[in-house]
Amino acid sequence: MINIFKKQHQFIMLFMALAFMLSSCKKWDQHNETTDIYLNQGLLKEINGNPALSLFSKYLAQTGYDTVLLASKSFTVWAPDNIALAAVDPQILNDAVKLKALIGNHISNLSFYTTEPKPSLRVKMLNNKNVIFTSAKFDDAKIIIGNQSFGNGVLHIVDKAIIPQLNIWEYLNTSGTGEIQKEELLSLNYSLRDVTKSEIIGYDQVTGNPIYKPGVGVFNWNRYLKVNDISNEDSLYTYIILTDQAFNDQKTKLAPYFLTDIATISDSLTKYNVIKDLAIKGVYDKNSLPSQIYSTKDSVIYQLDKNAIISTYKASNGVVFVMNRIDYDMVSKIKPVIIQGESGYTLQASKTVQTRTRRNSLDPTSPLYNSYFKDLLIENHGTSGFWVKYNATLKAVKYKVYFRAVRDFTLTPATGKTDLDYFRTRIAFNTSAATELLYSEKVGVIANSNGTFSPNYDEVYAGEYTVAKYGTMGVYLVANTVTTNGLNSLLLDYIKLVPVP
Repeated sequence: MINIFKKQHQFIMLFMALAFMLSSCKKWDQHNETTDIYLNQGLLKEINGNPALSLFSKYLAQTGYDTVLLASKSFTVWAPDNIALAAVDPQILNDAVKLKALIGNHISNLSFYTTEPKPSLRVKMLNNKNVIFTSAKFDDAKIIIGNQSFGNGVLHIVDKAIIPQLNIWEYLNTSGTGEIQKEELLSLNYSLRDVTKSEIIGYDQVTGNPIYKPGVGVFNWNRYLKVNDISNEDSLYTYIILTDQAFNDQKTKLAPYFLTDIATISDSLTKYNVIKDLAIKGVYDKNSLPSQIYSTKDSVIYQLDKNAIISTYKASNGVVFVMNRIDYDMVSKIKPVIIQGESGYTLQASKTVQTRTRRNSLDPTSPLYNSYFKDLLIENHGTSGFWVKYNATLKAVKYKVYFRAVRDFTLTPATGKTDLDYFRTRIAFNTSAATELLYSEKVGVIANSNGTFSPNYDEVYAGEYTVAKYGTMGVYLVANTVTTNGLNSLLLDYIKLVPVP
């Protein structure tokens, strides 16, 4: 009987515990439900109930952002008060697209408090623009009341509505300044089809190729933006727009370097080289420009004169300077050409080629000991004047010609000799038979005062060569005019062509 009673008692206790748990879960579910309702209505409820934000509340409803603020996620709202919104241009407030962009420019995902900027944060808004947030300001709007925390985010009240700015690419295409520059940039537009997003509507009966539905899966892009994406809202640039006169001045300055046999090609090359380096990473103030500023990709060195800046536009991804003159270091604009010996070559005839990996110093105590380079070595080929050809795109300019060939082998004279057997080489342009540049003697080696020999890591100056027309040209490394092994070897780390603008 006692055992039966104990079992009944245990059963009753277990049942009561289960009932309590079910009751607690139900109450917790009710608690969660109540909390979720609060979370979903927190920010919007406060905005709708604040008389000073009645206009902002109205525009939230008009643009559909009131529904967005009901989502179960965190937001930060920088709400302009009624006085601030009353000052906005009616053309914006009465345009559905512009109004939505304006309201979206005051809402972000996640919670941001004024204690977070140190000293500033660049915050992504729901309209995909970025706005600077500091402890006291939202862009140039003053935060009147900050850090009002609700279940689904943070509310700040500001004294000014921040109009969304165009990004640099948008401004360039709509500003009406720099028309020649804009025309050149737009000439670089192209269309690209993504077949994975295209719709096939038939097949060509002749070729069998698919026929795609027009306009579906086709994307427009620009070749310039592939290099300097001044349309990217998440980047920051200082961008130069040249007045038409300044653009033509630059064309005149650069045209001699891009001379070809076809005038239209020369003109196109020149115009592209005017525009290709006008983007600068980061944002600069016209009143505190450094003495040197480097372009984003090619590191052209600019000396920007604030007196040449005729107007400034604050873009959503940087700043635009419209300038009537630019100055830069021509050597940084017309850059040296480096030809690596071990790559991109063709041979006069099939021969054994060694591609070597070498140290920049044979001294283990040197900081260069653990740095390396690759070079080309061709030995015992048995051909007088054997050549290796490289193709290089050269500008129409005079070049100083250098090369480096580090001889770190056979540095001991043969038995009975006090000197090494040397192989001389020369550089030739356009044809291997060209003789504008003479042979360089005793390539790649240094004769020491104690009778020993060491590798020469210095560049060899081969002379000057003037390129008459812009284009691709053959650059040759030519061996000695003998067939004797050891006297006609070809060795090359690199050829360097330094323009003399």
